[in-house]
Amino acid sequence: MVENVQYCFYFTFVRLTLTKMPYNRYIQISEERYNTLIGRYQKFIENIHDDDQDPISIYDPLPKKFLDELEVIREVSRELALKKDEDLKKADKQNEVETKVAETAENEVKIPAEPKV
Repeated sequence: MVENVQYCFYFTFVRLTLTKMPYNRYIQISEERYNTLIGRYQKFIENIHDDDQDPISIYDPLPKKFLDELEVIREVSRELALKKDEDLKKADKQNEVETKVAETAENEVKIPAEPKV
């Protein structure tokens, strides 16, 4: 295996340089896992412009338990967003009613009191 292999990709205004970094023992994953991820990433970069191939996934898919929990979180977030929208609509209606009451109070003709002689 060749160490310090350097690939250069040029994008519109960005230059991406990929250098194979050696494993660092201070990284919080094992060396085998690191090598697996780097290998997948290199395959991803090699096939980035090939539209005929399926996309290469660098990371492992999430377990079903995590996906189920994520779906529950999304459902709760949707419900909370709907409640927020309803509360905002209620507040807008209340604000409109208050402004109409204030406008009618201002528009009422006030009868001036008779001056005392």
